[in-house]
Amino acid sequence: MKKYIIIFVIIASISLIGVRVYNKIIDSKPTEVETDDISVEGEEVRKGTISDYAIMTGTIEAEQTVSIMTTVPAIVQNISVEVGDQVAIGEQLFQLETDNVQNQVTQANASLVQANLGVKNAEASAQQAQTSYDMAKANYDMNYEKYVFSRENLANYEKLYNEGVISETEFKQIKLQASESTLELLKKQLEQAAQLKTQAMIGIENAKATVSQAQAGYSTASTTLEDTTFTAPIEGFVSTINVVENMYASSAQPAMIIHKIDRVVINVNVTETIVNKLARGQEVEVEISSLGDKVFTGVLKTVSPAADLKTMLYAVTVELNNENHEIKPGMFANVKLRTEEIKDALHVKGGAISFEAGKNYVYIEQENNTIARKEVELGIDNGDFVEIRKGLVEKDVYIYKGVGFLEEDSIITMVRGDK
Repeated sequence: MKKYIIIFVIIASISLIGVRVYNKIIDSKPTEVETDDISVEGEEVRKGTISDYAIMTGTIEAEQTVSIMTTVPAIVQNISVEVGDQVAIGEQLFQLETDNVQNQVTQANASLVQANLGVKNAEASAQQAQTSYDMAKANYDMNYEKYVFSRENLANYEKLYNEGVISETEFKQIKLQASESTLELLKKQLEQAAQLKTQAMIGIENAKATVSQAQAGYSTASTTLEDTTFTAPIEGFVSTINVVENMYASSAQPAMIIHKIDRVVINVNVTETIVNKLARGQEVEVEISSLGDKVFTGVLKTVSPAADLKTMLYAVTVELNNENHEIKPGMFANVKLRTEEIKDALHVKGGAISFEAGKNYVYIEQENNTIARKEVELGIDNGDFVEIRKGLVEKDVYIYKGVGFLEEDSIITMVRGDK
């Protein structure tokens, strides 16, 4: 028992000595003074160009889209492309069977040949009718002269007949020539010849009309035959195929759709407060979230001068170069439209502005790591930078990070972001 008591006393003594030594060491150290230093970041107030923007959202569309429609109810013989293929102008897309159409062309050609033959026959008939008319006219003219002469000299011939100078047969012939019935007969013969001539000319016109109809039928059949082969009318990418080999092609929907995307467009709508701040040819920034953080530069292609009557918004079209074809129709895009721009403007980063009682303030660095709070008048605020119209001067060092921890008597440790 004594043994344990002795050990306890020894341990207690050692502990007491240790505490005294520790206190001695602590007392020998100088006392640390707490400070209120606050680490902040800042930079000089600068002059430069500051712009304000309106962010509009739109959908990417192809520069040109063409739907390939079939007009011939025929079976698809073969398809030469697949979805996603890039095609050139004139490149074959698909082919329809031509057997039925070729038969139509053959029949139409036969009808055209027959119609041309009909014209030749009609022209020959017209030539015969013209000859008959010419003969009838000559006969009429000759006999009319005899009629007039005989009628004028009938009394003299009658006297000669009575005197026995001319025979009864001769006198009867002269009386016949001078009769009205003879003249009427000649007129009817001439009229009949004229009618035949007119009918022959009408026959030519009818035959020519038949040729025109046959020619139209042949042209239609030939065009239909050509339409069984479908080629690309533009260069671009095949985005849709709605036909299947060995199946009938439907005319109710496009057989194929081709998009030309060397350039793409974005259609957005803006309000009346923005439209007059935009101009054709103005450069704009475009962000497409599906393509990462890359920023594209586009151009305002069109700005509508009139609002849509339903939405009362103005249509604006933005065009983008897309030579590598990474931008695809249907992607969503944010278009950054510059609505205002001021050059040589004092500006600070947006994080520098603090607000109190309806006023705006900026903290600037003073001597001996102190600060001063300056009331400022703001201009353009584009989210990244803010225009300072009053309250600061160029070269002032302002604080933009750590502002929320500051008071007017704060002591700071400045880290310069511009050095």
